[in-house]
Amino acid sequence: KGCFAALLQQEDLSVVQRLLLLKYGVKITARMGVNTGIVAAGNMGSEKKRQYTVMGEAVTIAEELEPINKLYESWIAIGALTYEKSADYVDVRLLDRAAMGVAGHPHEVYELLGWKRDKFLDHWNNRPVPPLFIEAWRKLTPEKILGYLHYWDGRKFKDSPFYRDLRTLFDGLAPVAIETIHANDIAARHGFRTEQAELDATLRGYDNLIAGSTLPAGLLNELEQFKEKHAKAAEDWLKILWGWKVQLKEQQGTVLNLQGKIPTADWDELVRFVDTHQKRVECYLKRCSFPAPTDTVGSGLAEHLKGLIVDGKDGMSQADASAKSQERMGVIRGRIDAFLDKLPGRAQEYHEFMADHCETPAYKFKVRDAFDEARKIYLQQNWDAAEKAFKAVLEIDPNDGPATKYIERVAHLRKHPPPKDWDGVWAEE
Repeated sequence: KGCFAALLQQEDLSVVQRLLLLKYGVKITARMGVNTGIVAAGNMGSEKKRQYTVMGEAVTIAEELEPINKLYESWIAIGALTYEKSADYVDVRLLDRAAMGVAGHPHEVYELLGWKRDKFLDHWNNRPVPPLFIEAWRKLTPEKILGYLHYWDGRKFKDSPFYRDLRTLFDGLAPVAIETIHANDIAARHGFRTEQAELDATLRGYDNLIAGSTLPAGLLNELEQFKEKHAKAAEDWLKILWGWKVQLKEQQGTVLNLQGKIPTADWDELVRFVDTHQKRVECYLKRCSFPAPTDTVGSGLAEHLKGLIVDGKDGMSQADASAKSQERMGVIRGRIDAFLDKLPGRAQEYHEFMADHCETPAYKFKVRDAFDEARKIYLQQNWDAAEKAFKAVLEIDPNDGPATKYIERVAHLRKHPPPKDWDGVWAEE
């Protein structure tokens, strides 16, 4: 279940990544580690303070498996016992033997490649659709609706009645989701304009308290950099955003100079207010900048936002924009609820569709076999042949992270040979 959950979370993360790009202009990633073993679990501590936790060697190794992915550009690493107990259900590749845990003993590290489709279906046979899935979909945001469409377009799932119905639902919701985002942006733009005016008026009221004050050197340097960006901005929307960043940086300096001169609660509120607005402007900057020309949805949303930034004339009041957003969300909720209300009777169709999400692609087995052969040569310290073998892996999958990292490691070991008693175990230097 832990392996199944990790695989499916990586797929859903693709949807969340698109959501965050559309909403904030930022991208996140997450690496995962899964381990199995005996742990001490429960409320631990002293009579004064207790907290639920887990402890033990298996916990330590699980904690280390997550960051060890970075050594191989993999996304899910599992321990040897996890693989042993889940081998009938999942496909893996042996990445390495690494010194891990409190004692630093060698442990096999496996990359989780995918699940065996038939075993996934055996597990879910005659079971209902997970309630957490239904609950999450009843709360879908407009950005996540567009995120699912982006994900499905990239994955190209097999045609089925269930998938056709799903696409029909979401394709119909796409324009509604875009209208909702537009309305939310209009309302937010009104709010930002009003709040900025209020902040400016508040700070002007403190002019007598900060007369003759200067900005700290670090903040002054940032301000000069922002002014330079503002001066060089070629497009109107970009010039306006850098102008706002300059204004907010100056306001930040004013607030810093008010520390100790006004009540602490008032000062804390001003700090929070400026910080919130700085993050909002940065969000606008990233949202307007990230879409590629081929990204029609992202570019369309960015162009609408740019228009709001430049013109400030949206033809709709904040109240009307908020009302439209609520009305459009009502449409989204109604259509999704209608689909979900029928979903319990389509549980097997749902499981068949979900089984396709993390089935191991055929090419990954070719990659794994070639990688295993390359590692054997690598352990023999035949660096030239190992490098050639790992490059052969990249001919199958040019994006294979572990092969790329091993090529880098071979180059290092060629220049800095390991000791004579080297057993191939990776240890943190």
